[in-house]
Amino acid sequence: KEGQERQVTLDYRIPNDVAILGFANSGKTSLFNALTGQNSKVAHYPFTTTSCFWANCEYEFKRFSILDTPPFKKSKDSSNLGQNYFLRHIFRSKILLLLSDKASGADEDFKDLKKEISLVQPSLIKGKKIFYLLSKVDTIDKEARGKNLRFSVKDPESIEKLKKKIAKSL
Repeated sequence: KEGQERQVTLDYRIPNDVAILGFANSGKTSLFNALTGQNSKVAHYPFTTTSCFWANCEYEFKRFSILDTPPFKKSKDSSNLGQNYFLRHIFRSKILLLLSDKASGADEDFKDLKKEISLVQPSLIKGKKIFYLLSKVDTIDKEARGKNLRFSVKDPESIEKLKKKIAKSL
């Protein structure tokens, strides 16, 4: 009614189908660029990506949106939970791509990533399809790769296989 006041807080969340998550320098933006054809900045130092970006990807007439996120920071205690603020954007993601560039420590990385997401909000990980990816496979010993899905952004065939897996899962 006339003369009424209301305070409203708007929380913007980037709509996306697939979110790419990982620690610093794990190859998130390189994968994002390979999947979407974008040319986002990639560098050999940590925290090159400072905010979320999204773009569309197509595979056999199926279109889906992919979100590139800044790197995770491990929380030492509950006072650091706000540092992964970008996680609110994965609320509507159907698929999470968890990246690690360490073959011998990949399982630990994946466990830590899932823990960090759950610390912010446990519902962010429930009901989502999760792909565990080893990136930078050209630098990883073949025997140490294990059972994780491997890809190389330099190999168009492995990127096509990943697109196919994503499209089938949506």
